[in-house]
Amino acid sequence: MGKEGTRVRSFIFDISCSNASSPRIFLAIKALFPDYNVYIVMRMERFMESKAESATVTVRLNKRLKTRLEKLAGATGRTRSWLVADAINSYVELQEWQVGETKKGLREADEGDFAEDGEVKKILKKWGVNAP
Repeated sequence: MGKEGTRVRSFIFDISCSNASSPRIFLAIKALFPDYNVYIVMRMERFMESKAESATVTVRLNKRLKTRLEKLAGATGRTRSWLVADAINSYVELQEWQVGETKKGLREADEGDFAEDGEVKKILKKWGVNAP
């Protein structure tokens, strides 16, 4: 049950995609269903590069994290190397997107392209934020 005894409504989306790190997918679905809890299962359709196209990178992990990685590799049927490469790829994609959006916002601000007070209040109200 949700707030004040109301029923919590949820959606679970099962999505096949090539970029599971993209927060845009989640935000777009969440915007369509703002009153629902949204859970997304993303199926990775990535293909690792061949060894001829890859490079070796050494990473130091604490013992606890290494053990967790080994357990995850066993549970998913993936190699530790695949999981680490996939995690780094997801991180880099997310950071590239975030840096790009930040730069875009700074360019817009430099050009004087700001949201009007009314627009901001409307969005805050939509999300249940009480702003003066």
